[in-house]
Amino acid sequence: MTGSRLTVGIVVLALVSAGVAWRPLLASGTHPSTPGWIDSVTAAYAQQTGATLRLPSTFAGANLLVAVVGNDGPDSNTAETHAVFGGTSRLPWVRHAHISARQDWTAPGDSLDLAGASSAEIWTAAPPSGWTPGTVTEISNFPEATSALRDDGGIITIAAWSSGRLGQIFTLDGLNSRPEHQSVDTLGPGSTIYAAMFNGRANAAFTPVAGYHTAAGIVRRSGDDTAQVIASDNRDLPAGIQNVGYISAPSPGDYWEMAIVEVVPR
Repeated sequence: MTGSRLTVGIVVLALVSAGVAWRPLLASGTHPSTPGWIDSVTAAYAQQTGATLRLPSTFAGANLLVAVVGNDGPDSNTAETHAVFGGTSRLPWVRHAHISARQDWTAPGDSLDLAGASSAEIWTAAPPSGWTPGTVTEISNFPEATSALRDDGGIITIAAWSSGRLGQIFTLDGLNSRPEHQSVDTLGPGSTIYAAMFNGRANAAFTPVAGYHTAAGIVRRSGDDTAQVIASDNRDLPAGIQNVGYISAPSPGDYWEMAIVEVVPR
């Protein structure tokens, strides 16, 4: 598992390890309504095939779609691994966060890499008025077809809101010596949190912290990697500290990354 981090387009990327986070300002004295969470869909997929998600008809009322992705590519990559979108919904997707672990962390005997395999990402789409939900496809930009060179696949959750907007975005990565969770000071009331989690060299049943669950109960465990999306049980979180991530530290030798997104009322 190798990696680099990049800021693209209108990206707002938070480097949690540096203690920096993006927080939008709420007008003084305002009390926004709940963000109108509609539903979410989740799929796990093999690296060479990608995912096809059929969006529910209820998504027709959405003003915001958020895709939370844990993705992988071959370890031989010479450029960053990222999600590639398509499908009959024909939505333009914008990336807001990307992180990959092995640019700044190495296990004994490993070396830092300029680019690499797994990543965690946050993407959004703003459906046009009158649109009809269809399918969304997503695949790694390095869909290795040769089984001998193939590493693992990925996971994606797409969630929809009728009156939501991006709140805060955090990225975090590490090795087994760093706990795989992060404290978030939410902008509630009305907040919802999702996080993409990718663990290399650790095919394990990771347990989300209290107050969070595995989206749709789906986990991608293959080879020596584990990918899943976790979400807050409460979709109307109050303002205050939320601990987001896994209960236990990763296994020895594990590289991991996570991308956290908070959606707030529009």
